[in-house]
Amino acid sequence: MKKPENDPLTGEQTEKTHDPRIGAWYRNLKGQLHKLQPFLVPGRLVTFQQITPEESDFFQMLIGSVRIPGSVCAVFIPPSVVQAAMWSDSSDAIATGKAGIYGIAPDAGAVVAQRCGSLQTIVNALFAFPPLHPGIDVYDDGRLLAGYTYQDQQVCADELTEILSTYLT
Repeated sequence: MKKPENDPLTGEQTEKTHDPRIGAWYRNLKGQLHKLQPFLVPGRLVTFQQITPEESDFFQMLIGSVRIPGSVCAVFIPPSVVQAAMWSDSSDAIATGKAGIYGIAPDAGAVVAQRCGSLQTIVNALFAFPPLHPGIDVYDDGRLLAGYTYQDQQVCADELTEILSTYLT
């Protein structure tokens, strides 16, 4: 896989793309990885202790499909963790009609990865459900370096190993 020379969304040279929304999302991902640093293990995909059975099944599929290079640290963030962070009081989620683990996000979770010890380049894979498409974005120092979309979650998972190797090793 060759690194793209142009921003996949605008077609502009990546060095000239300075979207404040992208920078904000990069800082959010960077903050999450920083908080999770003590739990990350080089060469392994980790996740949270308390996840639903469906999330555990999806995590096991990822473990079987994605090889994490030895210099990469990665975490699977399931929808229930996102839901708990956004609606810590379950009555709020129910009141807004957002019940169930997939009530707030039409995805099976995300993988966020970095070169261990460095937060400059971050890979973020989102395993969206139809009608949305799963995708992988690569951020470098606040800029979107590359973006990929896939036909389904399995293809996205299968391609994640190569993207991690290309951008983080």
